Amino acid sequence: SSSSSSSSKAVAADAAPAAEEDGRHFFEPALAKYPPERFIEMVEAHGIKYHEKKLGQLFCDKSAEQVVDMLREECQACGVRILTESSVTKVSKKESGKDASPRFEVQFESLVVAEGASVLLAGGSSVVSANQVIVATGGLSWERSCGSTDVAHSIAGDFDLQVGGLRPGLVPLLRAKSEEWLAEAARLTLKVRASVMRTPLGGAVCVEPAPSFVESLMLTPRGLTGPAVLQISSFCWGGHEEGSAAQMATVEFDLMPDTPEEDLVAWLSGQQQKEPVSKILSKRLPSRFADAFWKAKGAPACRSQPSARLGDLDGAALASLAEALKHWRVDIEGTEGYARAEVTCGGVLTSELDPDTLEVKSCPGLFFVGEAVDVTGWLGGYNFQWAWASGYAAGSAC
Repeated sequence: SSSSSSSSKAVAADAAPAAEEDGRHFFEPALAKYPPERFIEMVEAHGIKYHEKKLGQLFCDKSAEQVVDMLREECQACGVRILTESSVTKVSKKESGKDASPRFEVQFESLVVAEGASVLLAGGSSVVSANQVIVATGGLSWERSCGSTDVAHSIAGDFDLQVGGLRPGLVPLLRAKSEEWLAEAARLTLKVRASVMRTPLGGAVCVEPAPSFVESLMLTPRGLTGPAVLQISSFCWGGHEEGSAAQMATVEFDLMPDTPEEDLVAWLSGQQQKEPVSKILSKRLPSRFADAFWKAKGAPACRSQPSARLGDLDGAALASLAEALKHWRVDIEGTEGYARAEVTCGGVLTSELDPDTLEVKSCPGLFFVGEAVDVTGWLGGYNFQWAWASGYAAGSAC
């Protein structure tokens, strides 16, 4: 499962909602079998040096390619045969016979066939027979750099399994046309508390709680990015596919996350009354953003003129300005898509799988793991840990 280049010592307490009623706890058995400490032990056994940044996030001192090399070495030590330059086209179930013949056939197109591989060439395609098949092909994210595709979803469809909620996750957001004023503040970074309010069918605000994150917000010419935005992006459309039924998301930012609203009012009241309001705000915010925000959001909230000085605002206006700073809402019309997404949200619904083994309930011997499943973690290594743990659970059952 492709995520950030970090691992995490913590187990995600919140994941994007899965399909079944108790789907929020679906991931727990796999994570209990293979907790983060198990993976860290393997990293240390291979002599890979790492460091902790924040929130338990661990990064390789040199390069994440060291982890790829480690996994390759582990596979080689177990006698795993790796076929490169190959593309899986279909997985099918063989007709059951009286003997103990393999239950599945995996068809793939291959430019190079590994020496000694027991494959049958058939019209330019190759076929491998197997008793168990684990689908660990990720989602639609990282196609350009990792070659990932929707093959997991296609295989699931061939076996009549439900796949839902597919959308880019941990992805930059595109602002609505009504937020064009943000272009004036492009390429600035702010510390914020980010949260999301969803507007589903009918236009009513969805009150289902979603986590909030205190992280960096980066303004781009087209929208929003940075850790705070990537985190909330996975929650913007709930369990629905992005853009379905003309949905629009609204995200909310607290521009002063370390200052309670009443303290912010007191701080504003204590500033130089003759100073322009935008100049006062620039003491706490980047000046270009402070000026643009005051004109587009602050002044209308205070029912004041863009040229107003602080002394022109009465107590009610100061309270309105503080509220605007603590509850700045931005309309979002979409994302930058899978090409910029860290993960693919959605996947094979958890109701189709055994949480202990990730085996398909209706088809013994077939497993789906990692990003192919409707389980998505936060930014910071959680999706990697889900990939390791779910893969371990499936592999141990084979």
